Amino acid sequence: MFRNIIASLLFFVASFFNFGKIEAALQRGDIVYRTSKAGDMYGKNSWNPLRPGHNGIYVGEIKSYGDDEHLYYVVEALGWDFTYEKVMLNLLSEFVDSSEGQEYLGAKTSNVTLDSKRRDNIIQIALDQVGEGYDNDFSDQKGPDCNQWTCVGLTEKAYESADTPDVLQYASCNGTVSSDCYGTGSTNYALDITPDGIDYNNIFTTTMEMSDVAWFKGVTKKIFFPYTQYLQYTKLKNVTTDLPVSNNFSHALISPGSCETEVSQGGFFGPFTIEESNTSSSYYAFYVQSYVIKPDGTTVNFKQVSTGLKAGETRKHSHYLSIPSWSELGTFTYGVKVTDTKENLIDDDSFEFTVVSSSSSSSINKKSARKLKRLMRKSDTQVLEEGGWHTVIVPEQYK
Repeated sequence: MFRNIIASLLFFVASFFNFGKIEAALQRGDIVYRTSKAGDMYGKNSWNPLRPGHNGIYVGEIKSYGDDEHLYYVVEALGWDFTYEKVMLNLLSEFVDSSEGQEYLGAKTSNVTLDSKRRDNIIQIALDQVGEGYDNDFSDQKGPDCNQWTCVGLTEKAYESADTPDVLQYASCNGTVSSDCYGTGSTNYALDITPDGIDYNNIFTTTMEMSDVAWFKGVTKKIFFPYTQYLQYTKLKNVTTDLPVSNNFSHALISPGSCETEVSQGGFFGPFTIEESNTSSSYYAFYVQSYVIKPDGTTVNFKQVSTGLKAGETRKHSHYLSIPSWSELGTFTYGVKVTDTKENLIDDDSFEFTVVSSSSSSSINKKSARKLKRLMRKSDTQVLEEGGWHTVIVPEQYK
């Protein structure tokens, strides 16, 4: 569902970054691994399940718009202590945050030689999930829907479904295919890089996917850890590579609040959170501009907002979007662009929403309109209007 967003993002990536060279040994579809904060990784040197380590799928280098530089990307499901908690397409150079003490562990790929078609399919599967939510309660971990992914579950499922990117594969037990089946029956997997199953009474397994982890207050969780996958030497082989290092940048992230957003004509939805971060070592001035892409491809651009952040500062603010009563029906995109003071694009993040008929929602619309008017009357609220569309921005928060 997010392919159009990804295509737009890849085309308009700015030439604001300058990366070191990545070794040619790393290929599209390979899996990269890192520790959590302070070099901790569950099963490797830590038994804190809140420090599980992390992995992602390398999707290759993409030429930046209007420049000869190339940018490298990774798809990763981010959760735990990340406020946005979703599957994201990020620069590979951001995969390891040295300021948090994270350490790059290495890269792996299947010990079965991957042809270009399988690598393309792995990439397609990863990109198709961008924008979907993270599985914080570990009920699914391997998808296939919103709020059902962990980092290692996403990489596992992409490899398992490398021959059928439009139909994700599941384990088969006693002839019945099920997403929550952890038996040892036959499967339709293309590449089974970690054996299915739960290793009961083992807090860290090296023989199956799921460890039986003591959680909190006597509760246990069945969790698939990245280091469990990393250790599958009979299924995976090492890829020797270094990661590039990024220069200073700022970025924006949108958390829509749910994976499926629906709103009626004349209504509004929110709050959804927009976060801006300056990871550079000095004050950074930039512009923020929100926009709406209509079903026919035309764009409504709201006024640019001039702003800035101190070094290392992050700012969050909640937004509400008001829909004109005459709006066309269909699927829209709401996004936010961050540009530098020379109008070079730094970041662009977005999500989709659907406008439905207001014919059966008149009472809901009246209630929504009253709430929106109350928000707009607040002295510390900023309202941006363009062509009948309104973006309402509530007071900002910093951390």
